[in-house]
Parts: sequence; structure tokens; C-alpha cells
Amino acid sequence: MALSLLSEAEILILPKNAQIAFAARCARRVQGILNRWWPIMNDRQKEIIDEMITIAENCTCDPSAALAYNTSPFLAFARGERNVVKATAYAAIYSAFRAVITRSTTYVLQTMDFTVLAHRIELTIKPESLKEIMRDYRKLLNKTQAEDWINHLEVRPNVFGSTLEFEEEASWIPETPRFFAARGLSKVQR
Repeated sequence: MALSLLSEAEILILPKNAQIAFAARCARRVQGILNRWWPIMNDRQKEIIDEMITIAENCTCDPSAALAYNTSPFLAFARGERNVVKATAYAAIYSAFRAVITRSTTYVLQTMDFTVLAHRIELTIKPESLKEIMRDYRKLLNKTQAEDWINHLEVRPNVFGSTLEFEEEASWIPETPRFFAARGLSKVQR
């Protein structure tokens, strides 16, 4: 099974600013994974993650805010992460941030790939996630083609429609011993 949902050619169809917006949207989607699986994550970590994604969403034309942002606190907790889902989500967020700064399609593709990987790891829990990523791409592609977007156009986060809702019901969060036992996971493995 291929990791990428989209090829480089499909990403390159989008104007550069739309590519950056897509990377930021992917990062926002992995934030949902972090919120679902680690609701007790350190408040400062949540704040840093949200700041980085918000900057990426709002800097599709001008990377100056991203260039001025100190990523050291994020890297300090992301580099030491041993949980594969969290580490993959962090990699997606950092790649999106790098996409803003470098305006590189390579980082856009990396963001998408890390996002897909994080969702595939979580796939047994929320299978519609991959469809949502493709829906984001199609919505962006249709809008850019219908409105004949060019590279200097600022792409706002609301281009995808309503904001993502990550406040899941508490009962949805699989923190029960039965959930982990059903998947053969011990307390240490989760």
C-alpha cells in the first residue's frame, strides 16, 4: 500500500500558496489525533502546537511570522517522543511549518505523507480520516480552478469550510483497559 494519497504532480497542480494551505490543513488534522489520544497533554505543548499550526495557516503568502517564531520549545519535546503516533503527528506539524518557511513542495508532500501515516496508524479507530484529507485536497483544487487562483493569493483557513471540530465526546477516547486488551496492548505499549 502506497503511503501517499496524492502524487507530486497532483500537488504541483495547486498554486504554491494553495500547497502551503493544504500542508497547514494536514497539520491541523493531526492535531486532532493528538487531542483525541492525549487529552491530558501538557498545556504548554498544546499551546505551542496550536501556535505553529495557526502560523502555518495564516502565512500562505508571507512567511515572516513563521521565520520569527522560535521552534526550539516544540523541537525539545518532539525530538524525545517515543510514541510512534505522537512522533509522526509532530513530524507532520513540523513539516507544514517548514513548508511555510521554505515554500517547498517537498515539505508539502512530507506533511501529507506524515499525516497519512499518522491516520493509518490510527485507522482502526477512525477510518474516515483518509477520506477527509482527500476531500480537503479536492475542495482546494476545485476552488483554485474555478476561481483561477494565482500564487500571490492569500489562502485563508476558512477556504476548507468550517473549522475542524476536535472536541470529541469523552466516551470516544479509548482509554479503557478493555480497549487496549482487545488489541493486545499492554499498559507499557500504549
